[in-house]
Amino acid sequence: MADRSAASHQGMCVVDNSDDDLTEFIERDGEHYIGIGEHSDLWKGKLEVDTVRTLVAIKVLRGGSSSRPDFREQLIKELRRQGRIWLRLSHPHVAKFYGFVYNFGMLPGLVLEFYEGKNVMEYTKLESSDDTKLRLVGEIALGLKYLHQQWPPIIHGDLRGANVLVDSKGHAVVADYGLALIMDSSEFTSIKTAGTCRWTAPEIMNPPNNDDVPLPQFTVKSDIFSYAMTVFEIFAGEQPFNEKKSDGNVIFAILNGNRPVLPESIESKADLANLVRQSWSQNPDQRPTARQICRRLGLTTWYGDWMDTLRGYLPV
Repeated sequence: MADRSAASHQGMCVVDNSDDDLTEFIERDGEHYIGIGEHSDLWKGKLEVDTVRTLVAIKVLRGGSSSRPDFREQLIKELRRQGRIWLRLSHPHVAKFYGFVYNFGMLPGLVLEFYEGKNVMEYTKLESSDDTKLRLVGEIALGLKYLHQQWPPIIHGDLRGANVLVDSKGHAVVADYGLALIMDSSEFTSIKTAGTCRWTAPEIMNPPNNDDVPLPQFTVKSDIFSYAMTVFEIFAGEQPFNEKKSDGNVIFAILNGNRPVLPESIESKADLANLVRQSWSQNPDQRPTARQICRRLGLTTWYGDWMDTLRGYLPV
């Protein structure tokens, strides 16, 4: 691969070559980014996948000035550690990760499958039937189950409608998994978006007073809380606590055990309403697992789950 160690590429993120480094294989498609996230810019590119020139999305992290001189080095190290795990993932409802690029900015760019469609909230404005929404929340649960059944489990950390994409066939794809656990927001240039506290479990916003536990401590159980809020978001067509304009008021409400009022489209489905209420329980131990959610939605069976577990212990 080409030598990128020279400092002549000012503003370029430079690392050693590795199998996950796709820098010289990516062709930039367009002179400008196509989207802006809270901590990243989204570009379009082309990559040869199985001998076919394929459109890919490049999510370029946006770094700010850091007080830590080793910030970029440590970030790249952690991303590449996670990347080795992400490269092994293969599921129809989990976004495909291909590798990294290092020439789009000061920080790495994640190369992902490109989804021409919209996120799930944009999609359900056009496809708004309850049957479609129920199918989508089921597909999200299947993606989350797949992430959680990895060993160690992959925690999403930021599950919400904006981070669920819809592919060209109208199926939900869970994206941006694991990034929230890597990115310390104080080290990144942020574009203000709707406060993620609206999907965040109470134990994350008010963790136990334990100096030995790093903050925040996202878990599979906090993901389930976020899943419940995402189900509400999809069926209600609006973010949780939409009537509350202040993030502080939202945090206060969640910590006090208040939840959004379920829309009739959920209330009319008793099993779904009970599932949502249990999933956003104040007590994390009372929340079902993603596997149990899939069973209750009729998407999997005990036997299928047992086979999934068995396959998890067999060599690939």
